[in-house]
Amino acid sequence: MKNSFLIYTDYLEHIELLTMEQRGVLLTAIMYYSTGIDLPEMDGMTKMAFSFIKSQMDRDTTRYEKTVEARSQAGRKGGRPKSEKANAFSEKQEKAKKANAFSEKQMKAKKPDNDNVTVTDNDNEKEKDNGINAVCPEANKFSPAPVIEIVLNDGSNYQVSETDYAYYMQLYPAVDIMSELRKMAGWCYSNAKNRKTRRGIQRFINSWLSREQDRCKSPVAENKSPEQTKTNKFNNFQQRNYDFSSLEAKLLGGDNSGRKTE
Repeated sequence: MKNSFLIYTDYLEHIELLTMEQRGVLLTAIMYYSTGIDLPEMDGMTKMAFSFIKSQMDRDTTRYEKTVEARSQAGRKGGRPKSEKANAFSEKQEKAKKANAFSEKQMKAKKPDNDNVTVTDNDNEKEKDNGINAVCPEANKFSPAPVIEIVLNDGSNYQVSETDYAYYMQLYPAVDIMSELRKMAGWCYSNAKNRKTRRGIQRFINSWLSREQDRCKSPVAENKSPEQTKTNKFNNFQQRNYDFSSLEAKLLGGDNSGRKTE
């Protein structure tokens, strides 16, 4: 059983939604799960964030176990006695290495001090790619496909992953998440001065969806038609139309034209 686990910076977008107390409970749950201890009590938000981290931990553990098994098998094969052909091949390799080392020394002695080496852009790009793959060879394999992209203030795009989309659907069940994400993308595209930073885009998305969730829970009364208005015992009859000018004239003792009668 290994005594360590990996922490990814991608977890930050989920952790930022939690309070400091919830973050402490989340870290405790991660440590407990890694060591096989029963998990502590967690509320809904903390449990949701832990579920995404737990899935990645399970994938890392599976890869680790496969690596250990492969190395174990390679070690068992390497412990067997070598055949005569293998020994002869290794001797040829040693001779070839010595010959190459001698020729390299000769080439270095012949080269002038002002010899320049040209490095092309393609070589630099290959080295960068190799460096990225060496640090995290599984990075492209497990990165989720983006659902939509939102332009940021620096001109780059923020990708909303399928994991984020599923997370928003559970947090805001009354909201059409895809429709609102399209509105956000259109708003940021049209309002270049008010575009968000990469650190602030998550807060922007959650604030937008939270407002829509509250709006869906409390329908606006002004949108109701008069026929939908409920009646009660003080408003359960049809109103009559009166000529108030004529009634006023009669009360004052006049005729319909407003003149008093003798």
